[in-house]
Amino acid sequence: MASDITPESLKEWRKEQKMTQTEMGSLMGWEKLVVTNIETGRRKISDAEQRLLKLLIHGELPFNAPVSDDVLEFDQDEWGLIHRMAQREGYSDAKDWIVSKIRAYLSMLPKQSEDIPAIEDLKPDPIPAIPGAASKPTYTLEEARRLAEAEAASRDDISEELYDQQQLENDRLYEEARKKKKGKQKSQKRFSA
Repeated sequence: MASDITPESLKEWRKEQKMTQTEMGSLMGWEKLVVTNIETGRRKISDAEQRLLKLLIHGELPFNAPVSDDVLEFDQDEWGLIHRMAQREGYSDAKDWIVSKIRAYLSMLPKQSEDIPAIEDLKPDPIPAIPGAASKPTYTLEEARRLAEAEAASRDDISEELYDQQQLENDRLYEEARKKKKGKQKSQKRFSA
């Protein structure tokens, strides 16, 4: 059993993986601020988070699982839960879902030795572009976040551009009205003099 994850060990591991606090937060389902607060010691890592971090960093299962003959056994209720979770993600076979989860986990492991091939960068589990549409293109969580940010930025750019155009038009109309008013005042002074 691995020792508890400390703020220092979490920060060290995150940097070894070349992850930003935002990426680490996305991986764990946290906001960036949560990662910052944990790494600075302002926030304690809960027991549940400790178990998840130990799974991520050390590969330690977050539960006691007696294994005999290299077979992890599940009872009927556990298989039912696994089957429902697989169906939610569009898998018709729970075993395929289990294999995909194991592969996603293995792809996140850092390279430990020359004998274990691993992907250099951590890659989040792909998500469908349209929920439940497995035949559609898939995006990683990071790609989906970048697309959403780009779309929001383009909306902001358009909004700023429209706002600037409206401001220019308002300024032009104000100047025209001011000039007309000055012109009327001058002509009235001429006639009254």
